Amino acid sequence: MHFAEIPTEVKVQMYVVGVFGIDESEMKFSMSMYLRQNWIDPRLTFSAPPEISRIELDHSIQECIWVPDLSFMTDMDTKIHDVTVPNKMMFLHPNGFVSYSLRVTGTFTCFMQLQTFPFDEQSCVLEMESYGFSASTVSLRWMEPAMTLKDGIVNSQFTIKESESYTCDKEYPSGNYTCIGVNVNLKRQYGFYLIQVYAPSALIVVLSWVSFWLNTDAIPARVSLGILTVLSVSTNGHFSVGLTQRVSYVRAIDVWNVVCLLFVFGAMIEYAYVAMIERVEERRTIERIGIIGNNHNIFNEQ
Repeated sequence: MHFAEIPTEVKVQMYVVGVFGIDESEMKFSMSMYLRQNWIDPRLTFSAPPEISRIELDHSIQECIWVPDLSFMTDMDTKIHDVTVPNKMMFLHPNGFVSYSLRVTGTFTCFMQLQTFPFDEQSCVLEMESYGFSASTVSLRWMEPAMTLKDGIVNSQFTIKESESYTCDKEYPSGNYTCIGVNVNLKRQYGFYLIQVYAPSALIVVLSWVSFWLNTDAIPARVSLGILTVLSVSTNGHFSVGLTQRVSYVRAIDVWNVVCLLFVFGAMIEYAYVAMIERVEERRTIERIGIIGNNHNIFNEQ
């Protein structure tokens, strides 16, 4: 590395070709990208005829040239593709300008907040910094735009929204280090949950209301329907719990399941209340008939 009086400015850009493996239970996601880096190295200046604007460097020559030691601060596992050869590309311009690109696939941490699940939006943080060179030697900065997406990227669970880039320079006991980061914004596609969770539970609640039109003396039918709907809502709620990791806070889908359970349970309570009122009315009616009968007998005796 050439230690100049001013730090070497390294500009970084990510071209994302795939986002996959988004896992709420392990709080992680995977991304495949082309990581592009540009910087100027005065030691690499050379004379060239006007028709030559740059030269392409072979992989064997790339090993002899200094490159920034970027490290992902939020990665769990990262690899550089090497089929059929190491997926690295380097261009050198006569003025010492170096353009370096490599294909990287990594798994990164993403601390998700699931309070509004399944209508949630997540922001996954991806940060990079130089591992061995302080801010006085290497300065990392984003190109514009910092992250671009390949057309046609599809994810079965989330829609990838626009990213937000930022700088996050940090101070360690060993010195100050430049840091750059980007927020990968993801919006969940909730069609699956509407069909598999919300629609069935809503239909079960409506089914529980059928008991309102049954005669109060149809005890087996009304009790069986009430128990069946309560069990169905409970089973559906248990299914929805398994869709994400267990968390200590309440999610939107949990509120929905509790409300559905209250509705079907309320239908059973309504039947019990109506049956009780009917028995009370029958008892009062019998008492009235008995009183009238007694009065009639007394009148006849007189």
